[in-house]
Amino acid sequence: VETYKNISLTAWIYLALCLVTLLDALFPISFLLEISTALIFIFVAFEFRSVPRPQQIAGGILISLSLIAAAVSQDWQTVIVEGVGRSRIFLLLFFAISWLQAPAEESHSLGAVTANIVSQP
Repeated sequence: VETYKNISLTAWIYLALCLVTLLDALFPISFLLEISTALIFIFVAFEFRSVPRPQQIAGGILISLSLIAAAVSQDWQTVIVEGVGRSRIFLLLFFAISWLQAPAEESHSLGAVTANIVSQP
């Protein structure tokens, strides 16, 4: 019997971000960059509290340095939107990996191959 659990709001935001990123890759439309950047900000805002403290500190420092660097530039809004927008490809990569991980963990044949590889001297 399969049980289904409710999908969290942040998972829907992440899915929307991935779909907007794919749409922008296939059909470049100028406003899709701004939409995906806004989705990244929303996602980070919701998920920041669930990140372990050391990573929060490191992330906070990196975000602060990035905002300072953007503030120094002449066109800070464009720098922020384009800079955050460039991270979309990595978020899409993480999505693909996590999407493929669940079926791979449930696969009996991959489990057997893994067990065989691990048992090698």
